[in-house]
Amino acid sequence: MKLDKNKALIGFNKTLSSKHYTNVLKSIDEYLQKIEGDAYQKPNNIDEYKSALAKHNHKAFLLLLSVYDKLYICGIFHGTPSKVTIGGGILDAKALIELLK
Repeated sequence: MKLDKNKALIGFNKTLSSKHYTNVLKSIDEYLQKIEGDAYQKPNNIDEYKSALAKHNHKAFLLLLSVYDKLYICGIFHGTPSKVTIGGGILDAKALIELLK
């Protein structure tokens, strides 16, 4: 029974993580497009997102590192039942989105 609860929690956390991680990447795209204008080229991978943010906004870059670790690596890739990890990632995602507005 406990295993079923963990599997359900992991599935829920993967869905939540994916939603918030996608919203972060969209916000970064909008921010970079506003900053770079016509020269903007959409990043192809996370390393390009990191490089672009590091160049323009160091605080946003640091938040992206945290969001990537908590939501993508722990939440989406590995899958975790931890509410604390995913909750922290969501808080960082919201802070990053607000920072880029």
